[in-house]
Parts: sequence; structure tokens; C-alpha cells
Amino acid sequence: MTLDPKTQRLRALMAQHGVSIGDVAALLSRSKKTVRMWRSRNEPSIPDAQLELLELKLSQRRVEKVA
Repeated sequence: MTLDPKTQRLRALMAQHGVSIGDVAALLSRSKKTVRMWRSRNEPSIPDAQLELLELKLSQRRVEKVA
């Protein structure tokens, strides 16, 4: 069974930026349980708006670390 593309993107972002489920939960003001559900194969995937927000916040964090 293949993962939903949004679930794949969420997992890839987390790995690329070295963030945990707790980090994502804090960044998006969601519970750890919600993030765990988004990462699983059988649960609803992360909503588009939340995925975009996470991408923006992680990109901003990367820029702040470089500056």
C-alpha cells in the first residue's frame, strides 16, 4: 500500500528538517495525536493548508538559523 502524497511530503519534511511529531504539533498548534494520525497509512492525511503552513514555517526556521 502506497502512502498518500501529502503523507509522504509530511514525512519527508520532518526528516529533512529533523523535527519530531512534537515539534510539528507545536508549529501547527495541533496535538501530537493529530500529527501521528497524519503520518499513518490509514488515517486522514494532513490538510493542504496545514502542509503549506508547515513548509513555510520550516523554511523560515532554516533562514533564521543561517542569519
